[in-house]
Amino acid sequence: MLLALLLADPGQLVSVGRIIDEMWPESPPSGADALVHSYVSRLRRVLRSGPTGPAAARRLITRKPGYLLEVAEHELDSYRYHRLVADARAARNGGSPRDRVALLGQADQLWHGPPFGDVPPTPMVAAAAIKLTEFRLNVLEERFETALDAGHDENLVVELTELATRHPLRERLVGQLILALYRNGRQADALDRYQQLRMRLAEELGTNPSPPLQHLHHRILTADPALTSLPAAARTPIPRQLPAAPRLFTGRKDELAQLTTTVDTAGNQGDVVVISALGGIGKTWLAVRWAHENLHRFPDGQLFADLHGFSPTERPAHPTDVLDGFLHALGVDRDRQPDDPDHRAELYRSLLAGKRLLIVLDNAFTTNQVACLLPGGGHCTVIVTSRNQLRGLAARHGAHPLHLDVLTDSEAHTLLTTSIGPDRANTDPQAITELIGLCGGFPLALGVIAARATADAQLPLADIVGELRTRGLDALDSDDLTASLPATLSWSLSHLTDRQRQAFALLGIAPGPDTGLPAAAALTGLSERETYRVLQALADASLINRTAGGRYVMHDLLRAYAAELADHAGHRSAALTRLFEYYLRTTTDAMTCYAPYQPTRQRAGPQLTPYRPVFTAPGSALAWLDTERANLVTSAVYAADHGWPTYTSQLSVTLFRYLDNGAHRTDAQQLHTAALHTADVDDTTPAAGKYGTVLWRAGRYQDTLTHYQHMLDNLGNTDDRHALAVIHGNLGIVHQRLGHDQPALDHCHRAIDIYSEIGDRFGEGSARGNLGILYEQLGRNHDALDQYQQSVTLLHQTGSRSFHALAYGKLGLACAKVGRHQDARLHHQQALAILGEIPNRQYDAVTLNDVGATLCLLGQPTQAIRYHHHALTHATDVGDHYEQARAPIRYHHHALTHATDVGDHYEQARAHAGLAQAHHTERNTSTARTHWRRALALYTRLGTPEAHHITTVLAEVGVKLDRPKRTSPVDT
Repeated sequence: MLLALLLADPGQLVSVGRIIDEMWPESPPSGADALVHSYVSRLRRVLRSGPTGPAAARRLITRKPGYLLEVAEHELDSYRYHRLVADARAARNGGSPRDRVALLGQADQLWHGPPFGDVPPTPMVAAAAIKLTEFRLNVLEERFETALDAGHDENLVVELTELATRHPLRERLVGQLILALYRNGRQADALDRYQQLRMRLAEELGTNPSPPLQHLHHRILTADPALTSLPAAARTPIPRQLPAAPRLFTGRKDELAQLTTTVDTAGNQGDVVVISALGGIGKTWLAVRWAHENLHRFPDGQLFADLHGFSPTERPAHPTDVLDGFLHALGVDRDRQPDDPDHRAELYRSLLAGKRLLIVLDNAFTTNQVACLLPGGGHCTVIVTSRNQLRGLAARHGAHPLHLDVLTDSEAHTLLTTSIGPDRANTDPQAITELIGLCGGFPLALGVIAARATADAQLPLADIVGELRTRGLDALDSDDLTASLPATLSWSLSHLTDRQRQAFALLGIAPGPDTGLPAAAALTGLSERETYRVLQALADASLINRTAGGRYVMHDLLRAYAAELADHAGHRSAALTRLFEYYLRTTTDAMTCYAPYQPTRQRAGPQLTPYRPVFTAPGSALAWLDTERANLVTSAVYAADHGWPTYTSQLSVTLFRYLDNGAHRTDAQQLHTAALHTADVDDTTPAAGKYGTVLWRAGRYQDTLTHYQHMLDNLGNTDDRHALAVIHGNLGIVHQRLGHDQPALDHCHRAIDIYSEIGDRFGEGSARGNLGILYEQLGRNHDALDQYQQSVTLLHQTGSRSFHALAYGKLGLACAKVGRHQDARLHHQQALAILGEIPNRQYDAVTLNDVGATLCLLGQPTQAIRYHHHALTHATDVGDHYEQARAPIRYHHHALTHATDVGDHYEQARAHAGLAQAHHTERNTSTARTHWRRALALYTRLGTPEAHHITTVLAEVGVKLDRPKRTSPVDT
């Protein structure tokens, strides 16, 4: 059984689990894995005892997760059988029917009963046996048909009778028997066989014989003279019009399998498949490769036509002309074909009735060009390739779409290395990787590069990389238009309208990974409705892809080509101005809904794009910001370098709170850094102030201090009181982190005074919260409590829910420290409830740290876990640390997870300190020492005074701590 499993699909890996399932499908014995290994060892011994000895045993290979058996083609009868059948089919184009019959006869002599007949039929073995048996029946029918065509009728009756008796419902086989009987002068027997089949079909299936069989019956009744044996040259030819199989074809296993599944599902009803993709992707190669691998499915031949839908030199082929060629291939002389196109199509469908042909319609332009070339039904399969998606074929004819994308990196690597040779590729694997990236998976681009490398064997691959980087698409151009990627792309645009071509060019210059419908409308200057139609046309032409959520993406090489067109057309500046104006105004709308307490400070300007989404709730605004974040940041960085500095600086201010709340550190750094260096930003603008937050969040407190102090010095006696308040508030926080108590107090008080003076309740509430943190650090817990209470009141008035939660967390901790335990529980309940409304990744860690610290002070960790578990589950993503941690420690683990996630070293230090305290309470001194050491290392790295505080606490609790050396890495 094991040998049969390994030979059912020779040369393929069979997992141990699959072997167990096959051998013991219902109840595997205990130790089944060991039994399999034992059987493998015994099988190796059997192989070793054979004529080739150890060499045979070595071909049974162990490879995770199972085994495979290497078998050469000449050693397996099924391999030899398929080879003889392939040789016979190859002889159809040049060899005689007698030679083909002989080859197919040799193949059949290899059969000695049912496949795997001496092995228990496990599912895998049974499937292989069924596949081989069905293949053999098809080949037998092919041999009989070839013999009948050659006029060798006298020796077929006995063999056909035996097979038709065993397979009475195989109509093709029965039809061959009927024809052989008739040709041997047994007309009555032939008619009787037909009646037997007709009655059996009616009784068992409720159907009639197929049209071809009915037609054969009619011809016998009328004694059609064409049924008598004729020389093969006088018979209806079997067309073999497929081009040669592509030599360098690689990959596409999923697509090939999908084609096979579609045809298998259709069965005898035939089917239509539309393979759509951009030019140069490999549609024709896929269709021809699948056709050559599945010739056995179509014994009546294969028709192929290039419809020239996208051609630099020829007009799209007219269906009538294609029909002329197809009818001629089917044996109808051109002078006998009907002149009327409709009658010609009717004759074509009649000739295809009952036959199993493959029809490949390559490079189609429209649905109408293809529709009249489809058979009327029956057993034929049609594969259409086109750059357009031809949706009409799906709507009117039930066609199955198969959209082809670029090659994967692995497939591209195989194609390139196969083309230039493994030895050449191995000389510079880094260059191969870069070429694959630059070609973006385009088979045509890879082919151009491979041809260049092959033509000049001395040319280093690195030089080709440099040329491709420098010249871009020009490096993929060629005088041979069929081998030029720019030319191939241009053919896709030749049938577009001027509006569609302009939209395609403008989409190529849009910064960011994708484009939504409103942004595309702003870019093109069209209405929403017109833009949607244009985008659909471009998607139908495979020039852009539509993804989930109504987003549109463009391949990098296409984007480069489109950008060149936009440069030539001169529409770039106006289009980008409209796009940036749309992004800025919509971001302002979203931020006004998401964070109404935070001023955006956008300058008013002309409204160039009237179509914008409307936000009715913070959740929808946040969803839009999340979707467009990459586009907003990329566009701002681009604008800073290409003449739109005001857009960059305004977006920096407008988007600040969203990026900070979400802890989008990398995006914030890119945006605020770009804004800082734009031409219209000086050291006193709000955009410059946002850059300070980048430094602060990165833990670069001294750099932050220098930056803000420089801004404060330059502001002088400015009238921008809000800017002054922001800088004073931020300076207060930075001084607090550095342990500069008095400067921190001075700046916090100054910020509070200015915010109160200008009536900014959000700013004042945040500043009072920061002052409370400072008081708490100084041990002035009652003063801290007073500031937190005022902060909660002010923030509640502004509607800033996430900051309201932060303030409640601070207030709860302060209450716990002064002994107001019931108030502490109430405020933390309020804080955690708010966290579930709109996530704030930046401050969730802070609040969770405060909750953890409070629970340690209250001494009720178990009750607190039950009380807050639901809120935490919905407010945060629960990870392994949460599930594995013991109940009293869970909140600090959550805080540490959040702090690590957003890269906040200060909050990480607080979390480690909290964990240390909680573990110490549980008398887990060793773990507590570990967390105290990590907290101390982080505080020391940040230069904050908590390092001294931890040392003091440790002395009080009597835990010896070995301070880490300065050179030790910090475990974050």
